[in-house]
Amino acid sequence: MASLNPRSGLLGFNLASHLLRRATYNINKSQIEHFANLNVNQALDELLDYTSFSTDDFNLPEPIASDTGTFFVNSGSSNLDSFSLNLTTSSWYLNEARHSTTLRFKLTTFLHSIFIVNGDGNSKSFYDYILLLTYYSKESYKELAYKITYINKMLSYLSNQFNIADSPNEDYAREFLELFTIMRGEQIAAGDYTNYTEHDVQMAARVLTGYRRKLDRTVIDSDTGIPTGIAVFSRHDTGDKTFSHAFGNHTIVGAVDQDDMFRELQDFVDMIFNQDATAKSICRRMYRYFVRRNIDEEVENDIISPLATILKDNDYNLEITIRTLLSSQHFFDEDDSIFGDEIIGSLVKTPMDLLLQSFNLLEINLPDPTNEASDFYVTSVAAHRYFMRFSDMYLFFPANVSGYKAIYQESDYDMLWFNFNTIETRFSIGKSIVKRRQYFRIGSPVWNITFDLVLFIRDSGNFSDPGNAETLINETYELLLIETPEPFRHDYFFEEVFLKTLSTVNWSYEWSNYISSGDDSSVRGHLEDLFTAIMSSPEYQAL
Repeated sequence: MASLNPRSGLLGFNLASHLLRRATYNINKSQIEHFANLNVNQALDELLDYTSFSTDDFNLPEPIASDTGTFFVNSGSSNLDSFSLNLTTSSWYLNEARHSTTLRFKLTTFLHSIFIVNGDGNSKSFYDYILLLTYYSKESYKELAYKITYINKMLSYLSNQFNIADSPNEDYAREFLELFTIMRGEQIAAGDYTNYTEHDVQMAARVLTGYRRKLDRTVIDSDTGIPTGIAVFSRHDTGDKTFSHAFGNHTIVGAVDQDDMFRELQDFVDMIFNQDATAKSICRRMYRYFVRRNIDEEVENDIISPLATILKDNDYNLEITIRTLLSSQHFFDEDDSIFGDEIIGSLVKTPMDLLLQSFNLLEINLPDPTNEASDFYVTSVAAHRYFMRFSDMYLFFPANVSGYKAIYQESDYDMLWFNFNTIETRFSIGKSIVKRRQYFRIGSPVWNITFDLVLFIRDSGNFSDPGNAETLINETYELLLIETPEPFRHDYFFEEVFLKTLSTVNWSYEWSNYISSGDDSSVRGHLEDLFTAIMSSPEYQAL
């Protein structure tokens, strides 16, 4: 039976690696070894050890413009167009995520995958949107749903700023129900779904009338400190709104003034989040993002339902809920007698996981955005606009409000990261890093990275005896893969790719010669081919 009961005992290397791969983008061998000596509660204490939001927690409090080398949101200036600044902001986010040792950015990206916007348009409101998601990354999902309704970026993206009493616009109301919160469920009849009806969309749109952007950022939310839009009472539908049988024919009383608009909005949010279906919809998404794509009857009954109860009973607090899920026997695949058959290695890495975890596993130095703003921007464009874009996760620039297909598309989900258009780019990650070549697209910029594989193997401390071929390859598997490859795959990596015509004795001699002479010409090709082959393998794509 699938179980949310917490696992006990120290994690050990393999389970620590599993937890870190799912919980953070900043994973390397020393991190894994540290977490291996913790129990799951101690590990999650560290992974959740961050304030709800503080720029003091960040390496940089805001993005740096590549043309001036200075901050451009709250200070400084830039002559770049908004699209370039939005790429800079996306790059800033990727860089912060790469350095974070907590759950903050995995949870923030998870929230973005639901509360989708497109990064086009006003750069400062785009930055504010990211801050809002970051603020709520371990706070109340329900409160985020309330706050994001009148943040400038969302008002613009889903056109709710044009939703006024005498000309209702249903775009945001529809997506709030269908994508952000309760979701439709199966269709029962025309305009009638399991969880709401078309009538409810119309009523929701009336509740949501009258909110407008305030792009000068002079209106600051008292709870988060983040700039928001405004409520304009003259544009609001002041009538009462009665919802369908799906919500017990609940009536929300119309607002009587500008301040009361926020009470009406809160009543609407309360009504949605009082439904068990809302909590279950959120937990199913969390499960598919952090655990595995398949939700069978056992998981629905033993994991999703009790987890939804925990979420709802705790006012939709994400920290309590994610802690329960990631500390469970089920997450570590210890709730049945067949170890490793369901959870560990069951997901495909998102492009963001593939990119940032690769950088961190190999301890790669990237240009410093503070002192090397231009080089950092070029590298970030290569990583974001080319690698992630051509891997179908053009972060913050999705094709539509549904987001990224591999996160929302039913049945296949994360398997959709692999398709005809993405596989070449995904498999190029090893060549691009290890051999420092650009394989993403002809004409795309080459990232400026400082990485020498031979020195990494010699000096990182991750390899106990590089001159021993068998020890070296086993420690390479331990670093890069979830488990040791099947025998026929090991033979391929070890004999055909790595040693080639050498014997293990020959390799020991070549490595010793390199150490004594400093000439790496006889070992470099073998090592680069090995790491490139492993990082270009299906095994490396698993999370």
